[in-house]
Amino acid sequence: MQLQKELILPCGAKLQNRIAKSAMSENMSPRHHGPTNSLIHVYQRWANGGSGLIITGNIMIDRKAIAEPGNILVEDKTHFELLQEWASVVKDTGQHLWGQINHPGRQAIGAINKEVVSPSDVRTKVKGMSALFKKPKALTEAEILDIIERFGNTAGILKEAGFSGVQIHGAHGYLVSQFLSPLVNLRKDQWGGSLSNRVRFV
Repeated sequence: MQLQKELILPCGAKLQNRIAKSAMSENMSPRHHGPTNSLIHVYQRWANGGSGLIITGNIMIDRKAIAEPGNILVEDKTHFELLQEWASVVKDTGQHLWGQINHPGRQAIGAINKEVVSPSDVRTKVKGMSALFKKPKALTEAEILDIIERFGNTAGILKEAGFSGVQIHGAHGYLVSQFLSPLVNLRKDQWGGSLSNRVRFV
């Protein structure tokens, strides 16, 4: 059966089959934004299903930019033992567990974020939901470089904890998507304008 055949991805990862559990935002973390036993249990159940790849829901890279209440945050090793336990759900199964890492940019709920940022100060407009989002502050170049460093830092911590990869969230209007969009990214520097500039961030 084709679904059971091994698959080698362009990044070099070898999957034991062609079934993947895609990312979902579980919102199962309490106020400390760490993994919980309940979350780990859910992933254990998914691991028991035998897919080739399991991708986690939103893992935030910066405590100043939380997309939704209940998101996991990994910017240091505060919850490292729980991260190791989370990663261990696929131990000896041949499956990959990848953390989906994300920065929401302007699409962060205003009530839980002191300030929101984006490539440009273009406000999020979602029918019936616009009031949830503050007008963002346009990022400085130093802030852009800091966020890039944070993506790498979070990826490194997850790797050390035992995750076999990460997926950079580039969809659904979050920060990577904001840089790519000419409607949101109105910058005139090396981070905006031409497509080659707009893809520089990712």
